[in-house]
Amino acid sequence: MNSEGTVTRFGKTTYSVQLSSSAQAADGMRLTGSRRSSVARLEELPTRDALMAKQRKMLETVGRFAGKRQSLRRNIAGRCVSPPMRRTTSWRPLIGQNVLGQKPQLGKPNRRRGAFATSYKTRVLPNFLSVVDDPTLKVFQGKSPWWEVTRWTAEGVKAKAVNAIENGMLANYLIGRQPIRDCSTSNGHGRAAPGNFPGPSLGVLLGEEFRGGNRPKS
Repeated sequence: MNSEGTVTRFGKTTYSVQLSSSAQAADGMRLTGSRRSSVARLEELPTRDALMAKQRKMLETVGRFAGKRQSLRRNIAGRCVSPPMRRTTSWRPLIGQNVLGQKPQLGKPNRRRGAFATSYKTRVLPNFLSVVDDPTLKVFQGKSPWWEVTRWTAEGVKAKAVNAIENGMLANYLIGRQPIRDCSTSNGHGRAAPGNFPGPSLGVLLGEEFRGGNRPKS
């Protein structure tokens, strides 16, 4: 509830399954691995055979690294290609947290806090990359999302997609009803965890790449 008396209530159902594996190397170091699947519909969970196959592969991988740990202790120089899960975990702190329109500390002249505090309307990514945050996304790659689809924020504002970064340029911060400099109106991103006050929050952060063809001009 906010000062105007707006109250939002909603619920969701999520089905999850998690696989874990661990092994101990000869030098005593414990190595672990885990995979988690979360879906909105029960029939979209992996089958038993698929889960068993993933579990066996995880156990083999962890056991192999545990047995070869001594031979892996060397310096390697070369190109790094991140797997999808690693890209997801790095995308949020590097990009997502820095497009949230959080008010700066008292006495600070910046528009907001974070690495993009003074980057409004300037380039923060290569010009072939754009970032959209869409808390209303209902289907992704043909499947129902396991995340919470937001129609209204905790502050009673209609949620909507926002182009945060356009062709590498920081175009918008994600904000709720608490204004920041140059962004005085909520763009539908004020959410709250149970027991907390609403604040700028991510919905579904999507990266878009334009290479060749008719890429929008910078």
